[in-house]
Amino acid sequence: VITSQHSATDMAVVVDGVTFSLQKRHGILFQGEAPVATRNYYYKILNINQGSIIPEPFVRSPVLENTANEFFNRSSNTYNVTKLPQILSPLPVIHRIESDLHLFNQIPTINLWGNATAIDYMNNNQLENISVKLNLTYFGL
Repeated sequence: VITSQHSATDMAVVVDGVTFSLQKRHGILFQGEAPVATRNYYYKILNINQGSIIPEPFVRSPVLENTANEFFNRSSNTYNVTKLPQILSPLPVIHRIESDLHLFNQIPTINLWGNATAIDYMNNNQLENISVKLNLTYFGL
C-alpha cells in the first residue's frame, strides 16, 4: 500500500477483522503478506509514537491474487476514462515518444523527495535561481 502521509510510522492491512503488519519498503511504500479475504479488507495507519490509528473509511472487496500497489484512502486504482477525440493530425514538429509512464485508466503516484531544508529554502525564495537535488519515485499498479 502507498500512503501520502509521511508521518506514518507503521501500516497494516485488516483482513476479515484480523490485523497484519506491513513493512516499509521504500519511502511511502509498505508491503507484506496476508491471507486472501473472504469478506473484505482495508488498510490502516499505525503511529505508535503518537498512539493513533487511522483506518480507511471504507472496506475493499476480496482479491483472489496479489494486490496491485493500492493507495491508502483511495477506493479505486483505476478509472474508466473516455479518451478525447483527436480533431487534428499531430504536428510534425512534435515528436512524441511511446511510453508506459502514463498507462491508460491507471492512477500512478510520482513521489519527489529530498532534503527538506533545501526544499523549504527553494519554496521561500522562488524568485532566486536555486538548484535542489531531489529523488523521484514512480509508483504504478
